Amino acid sequence: MLAAYHRWVKWIGCAIGTTLVMSSAPAHAEFFCGGIGLAPQVLSEPGLVLPGDGGIVVAAITGGNHFDDDAADQPTWRFQTGGVATQPRRVTLAPGLVVYRARQDGTLTLVEADGKARATTFVTRRPRARLAAPVIKWTVRSPDRADVNLELASLPPEDAIAIVLVGKDGKPRSWDLIDPESTMQRAYKQRGCEMQPPGTMSSNAGDEVTFFFVDAYGRTSQPSKPIKIATKTPSERAISRDPK
Repeated sequence: MLAAYHRWVKWIGCAIGTTLVMSSAPAHAEFFCGGIGLAPQVLSEPGLVLPGDGGIVVAAITGGNHFDDDAADQPTWRFQTGGVATQPRRVTLAPGLVVYRARQDGTLTLVEADGKARATTFVTRRPRARLAAPVIKWTVRSPDRADVNLELASLPPEDAIAIVLVGKDGKPRSWDLIDPESTMQRAYKQRGCEMQPPGTMSSNAGDEVTFFFVDAYGRTSQPSKPIKIATKTPSERAISRDPK
């Protein structure tokens, strides 16, 4: 099922013609970037069966008209079943990454205020184990961009769909989708006119940070051990003989 999920996310990326947003463009970049704001995009695979503590994951992506608010957080969206609408429990996992949790079991459809369906899911009370904390070998800030890259000690767990960077103060700063086929991951990306959700922060070399996974059901793993962002990868440091 998760292989199908990752194909689904790749299809989303192709369909919108852009990547998920983690850039340095200011909140009012529409003046310079042709009015391109943020839009909500459901990341959860269609028809996903959720455990009781799971939910539908929604991300903020470029291509909408939200400039000052987090497009992933939609307070008017509802879960609907049998003609009855209920308000989801919205939990912000990181800027631009929100999980919508249902208050009841069964088949539910997440709908916009006008009734347009965004996702359908089946909620059970069957428990499902959460992901273990990510083990980070190193993390670096790119010298020519503000990108923050990292290497995992092993391939990411099958259920992992995103990785979130958290500052020393405990506040999530940024995130990106998991590459399921690589130990190399990215947790912050800076690109031209791509908007970023309010609250997204870049990180600097020397910052002490932690990371956690988000699984396909909108649940978080335990945090990684704290690690400082370097300016070079271990191989780059070995070549340059620079300890930083």
